[in-house]
Amino acid sequence: RVKVMHVFIMAGTLQAVTVLLYLIVAGGYANLIRGLHPNKKAFYKVGVDFTCLDGSLAIPFSFVNDDYCDCTGDGSDEPGTAACERGRFFCQNKGHQSLELLSSRVNDGICDCCDGGDEYEKVGGVECPNTCEEMGHQAREEAHKHLQLRQEGYSKKQEYSREGKEKIEQSKERRAEAERELESLREELEVLKEAVNTAEGPEKQAKEEEQSQWEEAKEAKKQARRREEALNGFNELDTDSNGKVSVAELQARPELDDDGDGEVNEEEALEYLDQEAAVDFEAFYERVWDVVSDKCQFHQGQWLPTPVPSEEEEEDEEEEEEDDEEDLAQDDVLEYNNATRELIATADMARAAFKDVETKKKDLEREQSDLNKFLELRFGEDGEYASLHEKCFEMSDREYVYKLCLFHKVTQKGKSGGRETNLGTWGFWTGTSEDSFSVMKYDNGEKCWNGPSRSATITFKCGLEDQLVSASEPNRCEYAMEFTTPAACKQPHVSEWDATTHTEL
Repeated sequence: RVKVMHVFIMAGTLQAVTVLLYLIVAGGYANLIRGLHPNKKAFYKVGVDFTCLDGSLAIPFSFVNDDYCDCTGDGSDEPGTAACERGRFFCQNKGHQSLELLSSRVNDGICDCCDGGDEYEKVGGVECPNTCEEMGHQAREEAHKHLQLRQEGYSKKQEYSREGKEKIEQSKERRAEAERELESLREELEVLKEAVNTAEGPEKQAKEEEQSQWEEAKEAKKQARRREEALNGFNELDTDSNGKVSVAELQARPELDDDGDGEVNEEEALEYLDQEAAVDFEAFYERVWDVVSDKCQFHQGQWLPTPVPSEEEEEDEEEEEEDDEEDLAQDDVLEYNNATRELIATADMARAAFKDVETKKKDLEREQSDLNKFLELRFGEDGEYASLHEKCFEMSDREYVYKLCLFHKVTQKGKSGGRETNLGTWGFWTGTSEDSFSVMKYDNGEKCWNGPSRSATITFKCGLEDQLVSASEPNRCEYAMEFTTPAACKQPHVSEWDATTHTEL
């Protein structure tokens, strides 16, 4: 297909013709090549064979845009037709934003370019009106609104930065102050510890002495009670009241039978009396009482055989013995004398003073640790994210309530109830090279069933309010969220404002 340019000269001079011819030759008709991107004009010159832009083939210039694909590698010989599947068609779209299409969309009956340039053959009678001015005006208005939002957000960001830097500075000052307080408390604790040691020495000695005396008295009381019980039992066995318990008197007690024949023979009686014919009370108390009382129980003036208890009865008996011991302990509680009580009170005061200061020290150490963790964090280029530290935000979808606590953790909870699931704890910033503070990573969340540990990525967008606006799970156990905040707003450049007033974007 031969391209011919008709030049009609209605009036003019030889000079005008010369200038026109110069412009045509210099431009090489590049301005007349349909679908050609302006940046590629230098490669298309009339009268000069065209070389495919990938260097694969050289063809006569007349083959350019002849609706036959010669440059099959890149389609560069057919920028204005649909002949090459790898070709590109450039829409000028004057008044709006220029656009580059796949060549397959040229003359396909669908209006892609707002100026209609891609449907020049009007396939199927399609008419593509030029809507570039209208679309451009609308786009510029939208761009202007977006820039206004960014500008307003940036103004708020400045306030965030001021608050953030103030918070960081206050944290640094508080950390230094806490360290000074800690040093003072450490010195005070040394003094108080010495006071505790000084007070506890006499206290311990006095308590030990009274404890020892109390235990001795308690043991004496116990032995007196045992001796009284033994004496009652001795008197009951001493039927002739001669001050001794004899073999014959024991033989009269069938409940002391050892071999189960219902009688106490002489041998059994001698065994009880430690092979003596008779014993007085002292010998009875020292050598006989324990053996006899194990065999029989002296109860309400009578000797009764000791029954063999069942397991349940043994447990009940143990509980009764424990109760008796508790009752005994309650009835016989050590009460320190006035001097010892004064020593205890002095030591208690010293311990209380030490504990009070020690508690303050531990609280300060925790505070100092929190301050160190806070100050180690990166809060943006100018401290703009510091004011959001550990503030929490929620959003809901059909199934879950998501909660983001910045620089802390991300959780998920079912709307129907149940416990929170940890989707990740604060990890690090993982933004782009252009904006390293645009994305947060939270990792090491709860482990999925037969899967990895949960993690969440938070992308920050410019907005006038701090708001968690979306949450999804694009991959199993990997969550993606979007958060709008003034802290993410960049100041618009002058050129961006200028672009909204030009007819071309």
